[in-house]
Amino acid sequence: MSLLDEAARAVEEGGEVTGAAFEQERLEGLTGSLMEFVDCSFTDCAFGQNDIDRLVISGAQFTRCDLSGLALRGGTLRKCAFTDCRMTGFEAVDAAVMYVRFEDCALNYANFSSSRLQSVSFHGCPLDHGAFSSLRWKDVTFSDCSLHGAEFRGVPLKDVDLRSCDIRALRAALPDLRGCVVRPDQAMELSALLGLVIR
Repeated sequence: MSLLDEAARAVEEGGEVTGAAFEQERLEGLTGSLMEFVDCSFTDCAFGQNDIDRLVISGAQFTRCDLSGLALRGGTLRKCAFTDCRMTGFEAVDAAVMYVRFEDCALNYANFSSSRLQSVSFHGCPLDHGAFSSLRWKDVTFSDCSLHGAEFRGVPLKDVDLRSCDIRALRAALPDLRGCVVRPDQAMELSALLGLVIR
């Protein structure tokens, strides 16, 4: 059964797809609520426009997949790994993202606002112009990421280490930057937030 057929059945029945491996398939055009993928693997798959509320993905592996524009509204990502995926404009709004690793994924313009993030790592990911606003988070790490123009509002960055990241034009409130770990040259970049003119 194809990925689309399996997902359509799960949406209709409010059930789940468990332990399946999908390769070079496309999933789009689904509408509904409460679908769950458990312990599945996706390789070279594309997820087009879908309108699924409360999508739950648990224990899944995504490799070289296209999830651009996928909206995970009120859904859950748990114990998942995304490797070399295209995720421009990915939305996890008002979602739970726990024990998830994003590695070498294009996440420009991604939106994680109003979500709960726990034990999430971003490694080698372009996150330019991403939105990280009004988050509840714990143990979130960024390494070798580009955060150019990313917005952190209402998110305390205390003890978050950004030394290996590009933080040019980072947008954040001054109180949220207290305790953030940066390099001296990055501190100069952030001085613009203070309105300082350094000559």
